[in-house]
Amino acid sequence: MSGEQDHWLRQKREIQAYNTFFSALSARADPCLAAQGFEAPVEFPRIEGQREGVAAHPDFLLYDGSVFLLVEIKQGTNIEDRHIEQMKECNRVGHPSSVKQETA
Repeated sequence: MSGEQDHWLRQKREIQAYNTFFSALSARADPCLAAQGFEAPVEFPRIEGQREGVAAHPDFLLYDGSVFLLVEIKQGTNIEDRHIEQMKECNRVGHPSSVKQETA
């Protein structure tokens, strides 16, 4: 398989993974995340936290009014070190260890 064909196959599988995620979010799944109160108000957000210079870039941000989930969609073995670092940044957003206490 040529590099171009391999790239397209990887992209096609990634699209299928996105579609599967959307099915879990929407009424196509039972129970779906939307039934649990989650919405996806933002796709491909850039979250620049002011704590410790966090800059997260998840594929989706889900929110239910009190909990937010940062979601990165990957398919198969398409996970590289940069993706792992990206999710570590997402994990630091709002994490108690990154919260700086202000003193009066």
